[in-house]
Amino acid sequence: MEQKLTPEQNIENTRKITKLILTLDENIELPNGWKLRELLLHLWSWDDQMIKGCNAKLEGKCDDFKFDHQEKGIKFDEWNDMILEQKKNLSLADSKKLFKETREKTINIFEKVISEPETIEDEKNFFRKENVATLWMHDKHHLELAGLKIDY
Repeated sequence: MEQKLTPEQNIENTRKITKLILTLDENIELPNGWKLRELLLHLWSWDDQMIKGCNAKLEGKCDDFKFDHQEKGIKFDEWNDMILEQKKNLSLADSKKLFKETREKTINIFEKVISEPETIEDEKNFFRKENVATLWMHDKHHLELAGLKIDY
């Protein structure tokens, strides 16, 4: 049985996996053909979405919150393709910089969210403390698809 991590432990794992991602070889390849640049842009796009959701939570506006792909009425894979198309002219270095800067903002907002008291209404909210900082699990999934073993 897997141990349940605290929000603080999840944030620490996000920091660890972020460092790992930023040191990956540029030729790493996922089964879908993505290289490091595409992976970074994919992760950036979801960090950006998490920031928007966390801001909505902090502003007490989660009931009406929708991720951008939901607003557009498109599926995840279409969203991913759209983001990669929009950012197709970014170099690997620029993609790394964008990911790193946004990930730092993401971690900061996660820390704000987990420091706030939660209410009964938060029980059904995706952006509750126990969920919000698990973004690193999304990263871990992609790295494992690329054949990397992540032990945390």
